[in-house]
Amino acid sequence: MVQLRIPPEQCIGRHIYKRGDGTLAYFYTTEELAGLAAAAGLEVMECEYVCVFNRNRKSGLELRRTFVHGVFRRPLHRPR
Repeated sequence: MVQLRIPPEQCIGRHIYKRGDGTLAYFYTTEELAGLAAAAGLEVMECEYVCVFNRNRKSGLELRRTFVHGVFRRPLHRPR
């Protein structure tokens, strides 16, 4: 939802956004994250989107968040 609320003028590139404090935010896709892990030599066990719903008790506002969740494993080194 954050990615959808960011004004277009703060979009620097594909999935790269400039925040109000001058820092940058990058929003990974599951494919990108799995590709980076595989390129680093990790075995991809899980890589998926996780949706979380939080409700602010005071205001009653429902906050919807989506995260990329990944589980990666280093390959075991076997002696020769």
